[in-house]
Amino acid sequence: MRKTELTELTEAGFKLDCLKSKLEEVFLERKKALSDGSWIQQLEERLKKTELTLSDLKAELDKEKIKSAAAAKVSSFQFIDYLLRRFFLSCFSIS
Repeated sequence: MRKTELTELTEAGFKLDCLKSKLEEVFLERKKALSDGSWIQQLEERLKKTELTLSDLKAELDKEKIKSAAAAKVSSFQFIDYLLRRFFLSCFSIS
């Protein structure tokens, strides 16, 4: 709720003193944070944490891709091994 909306409601007869004081308090805190640069610092810290999380997720994804590729190779080799055994068994089996 913006300050102008609060003023309009107060002028209309609503008793909003508690809400008004809280809104002014939050407004002053935000204004102070913006003026001393702490808001920017907080955003930069959040950005760094997010970038680290993204980096961790990328590393985990790369590991999973490697595992998946290795598993696919093993499966391929097992299938080829199976086919070769069947072929040789059929060629050299004694009937």
